[in-house]
Amino acid sequence: MIFVNIDGKADDFETHISPLNELLANYDLSGLRRANSWEIEYPGNWKVAVEGAIEDYHLPIGHPQIVQAALRMNPVLNFANPVFYSNSTRREFARPEDENPAAGGHPATPLGLPTIPFAGDDAERHNFFMNVFATGMFQMHRNNAVQGFFLPLGPERTRLVFHHYYAGDAAENPTLVSAREVATTEWRKAFEQDIPFVHHVHKNYLVRDAAGIDTRFSEVWEANIHEFQKTVVDVIRR
Repeated sequence: MIFVNIDGKADDFETHISPLNELLANYDLSGLRRANSWEIEYPGNWKVAVEGAIEDYHLPIGHPQIVQAALRMNPVLNFANPVFYSNSTRREFARPEDENPAAGGHPATPLGLPTIPFAGDDAERHNFFMNVFATGMFQMHRNNAVQGFFLPLGPERTRLVFHHYYAGDAAENPTLVSAREVATTEWRKAFEQDIPFVHHVHKNYLVRDAAGIDTRFSEVWEANIHEFQKTVVDVIRR
């Protein structure tokens, strides 16, 4: 991901990105290595695609394989304008092995991938999905991370690019090929499941605007989506 200060008036990069560094301060990402990449196209505006990545209330309906058997989600919304907009969860299961291996990768699950080092109490480790403003995407789980981009191809088309990362030599270790394939397959499935959501939400926006129905945001579920959209408006007005 590259950040460019076009007009020369922005803060230095370390100052700009410091809120995100603070959010992830307990996670050691220095050992992550890229393993593979892939792309997908969405039939909707890039901002609609971002919205789905920074809220989690659609998970039980849209991605049941990720949250099934979870007793508690423990969701948290975080944002720092204009740096990032994140939703995170700390899912609890009666049996650790019930957790989706790519979504959590608990040691009791069969992937065998090393965990991303965490300096805090492991019971407080979270799974993150976030937008790094404007078009960046980052998600992190116990044993894998995904970095990518929401790339507008026009007002009604978006290309998503994903790069998978693992801790240390797990990104290249030949004995972990099948484990990496499971992680890629699971996340590809999840993003393919989002295609109809993006398509229909985009179409509903057009109908709503034509009918003069104003936008409303849920304070509980959509605080960071609201902040993301406010930042988009602020940038366009400049």
